[in-house]
Amino acid sequence: MAGYKYPPLPDGPGAKYIRLLTVHPGTGDTGIELEFSLKPVCIDNKPETPYEALSYVWGSEEDPVEVQMLSPDGKHLILITRNLAEALTHIRHPDRERIMWIDAVCINQSDNAEKGRQVAFMGDVYEKAERAIIWLGPEADNSERGLEIVEEIGMQVDVDWSEGTMAAAPGAADRSLAELRQPFSYSERDADAVEAIWRRSWFERVWVRQEISLSRSADFQIGTKTIPRLVFQNAAFCINQHLHGPERLQRLCGTERSWLVECMVQPPRRFTLPWLHLYTRGMKCKDARDRIFGLLRLIKGFEDSPIVPDYDASVAEVYIGAVLKYIEITQSVNIFADCKLSAGPRPHGLPTWVPDWSTDLDRNLNALPFSGGRTFLPVTSYRGDGVLTVGGHACEAVVSTSLLDASSRLATLKSFRQACFSLLPTTFREDYYSNDRSVLEVLCRTALLDLFDHSYYPPYKLFKSFEKAMDCFTTLLAPEAPPYGDPALRELEELGDRMRNAFRGRCFFTTECGRFGIGPSSTEPDDVVCLLLGSEMPIILKPVPSGQYNVVGDCFMHGIMSGEPFLGPLPAGLREVRYLFPESGEYMRHLLDENTGEAVRKDPRVRHLLFGLRITAKSMRSGGPLRYDVKIEELRRAGLDVEEFNLV
Repeated sequence: MAGYKYPPLPDGPGAKYIRLLTVHPGTGDTGIELEFSLKPVCIDNKPETPYEALSYVWGSEEDPVEVQMLSPDGKHLILITRNLAEALTHIRHPDRERIMWIDAVCINQSDNAEKGRQVAFMGDVYEKAERAIIWLGPEADNSERGLEIVEEIGMQVDVDWSEGTMAAAPGAADRSLAELRQPFSYSERDADAVEAIWRRSWFERVWVRQEISLSRSADFQIGTKTIPRLVFQNAAFCINQHLHGPERLQRLCGTERSWLVECMVQPPRRFTLPWLHLYTRGMKCKDARDRIFGLLRLIKGFEDSPIVPDYDASVAEVYIGAVLKYIEITQSVNIFADCKLSAGPRPHGLPTWVPDWSTDLDRNLNALPFSGGRTFLPVTSYRGDGVLTVGGHACEAVVSTSLLDASSRLATLKSFRQACFSLLPTTFREDYYSNDRSVLEVLCRTALLDLFDHSYYPPYKLFKSFEKAMDCFTTLLAPEAPPYGDPALRELEELGDRMRNAFRGRCFFTTECGRFGIGPSSTEPDDVVCLLLGSEMPIILKPVPSGQYNVVGDCFMHGIMSGEPFLGPLPAGLREVRYLFPESGEYMRHLLDENTGEAVRKDPRVRHLLFGLRITAKSMRSGGPLRYDVKIEELRRAGLDVEEFNLV
């Protein structure tokens, strides 16, 4: 909007003022006329003027469209993108004004200071709006029929998002829609129409995740047809959860695109910074800084010390600042699990201990279980120039790696078997690993990340028992290859799905002491498996010639996952589980007393540390395991092999 002078906004501390836009009535190809409200509107409380907020894709800024902006001193021509012009042409009323908030127009995009202030509370803008209008685009590719199908499915199922289940809605005409194993009855042409909607670019935009999540009410619109958000949500869940098949609507079920659509429209779900890659997978934004700024209200942990958007800062400054603030607030270095080491220079000049959120991560972040490094608070120091010092223990060096083919369940099973026979001695099925555990048992626990039904309390029925899993691995690693595809091996193939999930973007490795593990695909010999203070997962570090280290990413290695390098083995009668707390309905890593079935907050192994442990007040309040504030020197005096790593 070059040449147009914006009416000023109050910008005092904590002030949340916005400009509202009047979209004047019009039809067809008549020109678009806009006008700002006479005075800014405060949204700290319920706004005096009800308004709707537009959620849309900006689109290309090339070949913009001229529209009229009315003001007390006359008419001005301003430029907007063709996507926005198309949206305004369809959403304006033919006979009355419509009061809207539209980011591209209501924020002065040429003023970085104003843009930063407005972006900081953009979530509030959508939360205070009467409704969000989710503009998916004009009618095309039989979209009217596609929306009819989405509406028809969404009206006939009820989804329980907390449980991840659905049931037929009261009065549903087709109750089979809620039965996951029943194929859809729609034609191939119908499936094409729905798929074309799923492919629309709105579902890929980072900003819209926050916009739809925080809106009190929302309608999806294509052309002139609209359907309510709840109906769209139900349909997206139903289509994604049905069994995948090669024909008709089944071909959309369980695909990457359907997961993205479901993820985008599901009810609000807040997440911590290490999960940012997972929750923005497949999404796009023009400015890499908006990976953080565009989701501020959905990221947990920064409520008392919010990140302030600064568009004069570089991408590296924004990402480094977010990581340092996360470490300070959460007293955790779990963020290193989100890192990916690639060949060549790092994008945006980022150090390796800072995730590059501008690209997708190739591995599954939620696959790995927790470890005992979190018993202690992190010991970190930022030295500037991208160097972060962290405390921890170097466990073992990697000596060999094998990339597995995780393209399918059968491919994963076959390549894991091949890796075991090529990397390990031929007698591994009879050999013992450590603590009287057979190598076969440890391979089973490693490939399945030591997650079985009893790894949860109460037991998680969707996971197999350890005994059944061992039967499957005895078959898989027998001297003769199993007859893959045999119906009698259905349980083994089901475990193949679990393994495929674990090995996606990861490799199988062995260490100098003969241990096995699963690490990022970029893991190489001489990399070091470390347990860092304040980390729930072991982290692989790569030594560099300067004596410093690159962060490769998180890993699983049997024998260290309960903090053994710091605290020793767990006493008899205790095991580590994901404990379900009925009050919150959340699972939390805890020690379980197998005799009483009760969670143990204080790890008894800390008793051998002879110095005075300082329990953090935050862990006392959390209800979770107790955490301890320590110094490197204190741990060394207690006989622990702890060192400092300079990460670059």
